[in-house]
Amino acid sequence: MKCVFCSIIAGEIPANVVIDDDVCLAFLDTKPLFFGHVLVAPKKHVVTLPELPPDQVGPLMSRVQLLSAA
Repeated sequence: MKCVFCSIIAGEIPANVVIDDDVCLAFLDTKPLFFGHVLVAPKKHVVTLPELPPDQVGPLMSRVQLLSAA
């Protein structure tokens, strides 16, 4: 079964995109716990955050930090 996040990144599943760049895709949650809840997925498939290569952690977290201030 294909990863749902990979399907969203590939455009196979529609999403309300907030950020789409070479690092990640950030999109609004379809069933948010609170208004404006955004999910951030790296463009390269990983199952858990510890599997994200070290050189990609900083760029991903800078996007998360930017979104958390919005």
